[in-house]
Amino acid sequence: MKARQTIHHRSPGDAGISTRLKSLLLLVLTSAAIVVPHSSAQAVASIGVVAEFPTIATVGQTGTAFVSVHNTSSGPEASSDVTLNSIHIVPSCSNFSLGCPGAGDPGTFTISPTGTGDQGTACGGRTFNVSLSNSSTGEVSFTLAGGSPIVIVPMSVATDMDYCRIKLTFSVNRLPNHDSYPSLEGAQTNQVLWAQAQSGTSTFSNLNVDVVTVHPASTTTTTPPVTTTTTAPVTTTTAPVTTTTAPVTTTTAPVTTTTAPVTTTTAPVTTTTAPVTTTTAPVTTTTAPPPPPPVRRQVPADFNGDGKTDISIYRGADHGWYVKDGRWASWGGEPSDIPVPGDYNGDGKADFAYYRPSWGAWFVKDISVIIWGGDPTDIPVPGDYNGDGKTDFAVYRASTATWWVQGLGAWAWGGDPSDIPVPGDYNGDGKTDTAVYRASSGTWYVKGVGAWAWGGDPSDIPVPGDYNGDGKTEIAVYRASTATWWVKDVGAWAWGGDPSDIPVPGDYNGDGKTDIAVYRASSGTWYVRGIISTPWGGHPTDVALPLPSAIRMSAPAQA
Repeated sequence: MKARQTIHHRSPGDAGISTRLKSLLLLVLTSAAIVVPHSSAQAVASIGVVAEFPTIATVGQTGTAFVSVHNTSSGPEASSDVTLNSIHIVPSCSNFSLGCPGAGDPGTFTISPTGTGDQGTACGGRTFNVSLSNSSTGEVSFTLAGGSPIVIVPMSVATDMDYCRIKLTFSVNRLPNHDSYPSLEGAQTNQVLWAQAQSGTSTFSNLNVDVVTVHPASTTTTTPPVTTTTTAPVTTTTAPVTTTTAPVTTTTAPVTTTTAPVTTTTAPVTTTTAPVTTTTAPVTTTTAPPPPPPVRRQVPADFNGDGKTDISIYRGADHGWYVKDGRWASWGGEPSDIPVPGDYNGDGKADFAYYRPSWGAWFVKDISVIIWGGDPTDIPVPGDYNGDGKTDFAVYRASTATWWVQGLGAWAWGGDPSDIPVPGDYNGDGKTDTAVYRASSGTWYVKGVGAWAWGGDPSDIPVPGDYNGDGKTEIAVYRASTATWWVKDVGAWAWGGDPSDIPVPGDYNGDGKTDIAVYRASSGTWYVRGIISTPWGGHPTDVALPLPSAIRMSAPAQA
């Protein structure tokens, strides 16, 4: 077996999440029953390492931290035990390299001289001596204080013996002498953790780099991420324009050649299904079933459950989720992570969640880790496809024009290279419908519902929503070239105009109707028509959360 070393950038919160990790492993172990395979991993014996320090710390702070080593062997080696040989960490480093050569900052953190294995894990109750092994970098090493070596068993959903988790304490002595991300508040320092293990005669290691933000003792961590330019008033480009009452241009007129149905694999259901005739005897009122429960409406980006869309961003630079009502979380870790907020547990609140394309994995904070996807063309399309009030894990696989919904199945819908997935409840039955907007022809295809020509300008961005409050998703586009919102059968409005404007429709006042809104990235300002203009954001890596990820990934550059 060839020795190998891998580097992973940890998603804050991934570590120490036994329940979430078990969910991921359960899906790995039962992959034969999953119709959406994740990307194949190299069949090797391997380990994964994670440092669980606070993502934000303050000078003078003391607290508890953990380091953990997982048996992540795959393929033919998936049933192999691994023996832990060594663990090392440089608590403060200005680069991302193994050992932090020439870039250590020994004085920032102090690590306790001993650590204790968490009960129930492979090293439960064992004591580790934590000693300085490189004074120039501040590297410390973990050494067993006697006894037999630590053996970590293969991945299992029945036991936590498949990883070793060590508890320790730390203190923050001062600000780091460097800043890895000067554009962010506080001083950012890197923690470099690595471990070595063996299986049989093969040895292998794993390296993990995490980022910790350190603030001065007098600074709190609740300062909102607002730039100084965010207090600028609305520019004149957002003023209503007299041309807003003009009908849709001819670019949205239906064209005979563009309304052709999707290929036979994706053809919509025809209208040949005969309706129930009136000859069926009506049921008497004495036996009539109770009325169906009201459809539960999921409000986009409603993180506090008040029925209103929250002004919120995901900042890729520090993996922070910033909600204007004061909620904050660090959840993410790789540049490719895609925020996919939704109500995954049905409690009426949007959960912090992201989809990691490189793993085909969904990470939902405090709930679960699910492998669903993994193909390079997969686009996450979460929605409530079965109407149970919970957001379902789903991907649109562009390479095959197939929709894969976890727990429900897979079906083909789409196929044109310009197709943008636009799931929504277009018939008002409380279930998310499969739908695509075909940019090449400006045509919307909704499975089992119908097809309409609406759009067609190269700058059009699909912005479906319930703009009239009838409980159904309306077909709509934001035409960036004219800053005009065109909502089918409802109306047209000019709102926006700055080249950096991103459409962020949502129900910002809780009246049951989708509001017209833009996030102006150049100034970090939100403009919600008839309701509010407010600064929130402004960093180049900020992502406005109300806009669905599928549209953000697929639409023209403005989104």
